[in-house]
Amino acid sequence: MPDAKDAKPPAPREGGSAGFLVILVAIAVVAYVALRSNQSGTDSQLQGVAMPPLEVHGWFNSPRPVTNESLRGKVVLVDCWFVDCPPCRAAMPELVEFNRRFRGEGLQLIGLTIDANDDARRADEFIKSVPGFDWPVGYGAQIPVIDILGIRGFPTLILFDKAGRAVWSGHSLSGLEQATLAALAK
Repeated sequence: MPDAKDAKPPAPREGGSAGFLVILVAIAVVAYVALRSNQSGTDSQLQGVAMPPLEVHGWFNSPRPVTNESLRGKVVLVDCWFVDCPPCRAAMPELVEFNRRFRGEGLQLIGLTIDANDDARRADEFIKSVPGFDWPVGYGAQIPVIDILGIRGFPTLILFDKAGRAVWSGHSLSGLEQATLAALAK
């Protein structure tokens, strides 16, 4: 009988890492579908929260910084995203269409990305690659904006009414149209 110290560990099974990757992808897909199917679109944690100060490192698609003052009295949709987020990138064409439809009605769309440094440069390249992505985007928005809002999942969309209070939030555009029409009508 061989001694325990001479025993060889079992050989790794073929496809072990591939199987693990498949499981990870399946979990990611399930999480993405769950977020996209959020029908209510409202996160009660954000309901009524005031828009935080827009303190970011800088702005893309804007000749000057966007401020809370410049947004006063407007219905504002804030899109929180980052460049390495596949669901965020996939949602941009849909957001472009939404913006085209409602900006003439009085909606102001702004983006906030946590990207900074090299990631901010890549975010700018991505923005330029999406036809119609023409709204202001604040980069380096991690602290305090994203943290004050308690955002933990991306993308997160938050609709603020003319008084600067959150009236709707979600991870997809589901339910956003009705909320936007209601906010614009007030």
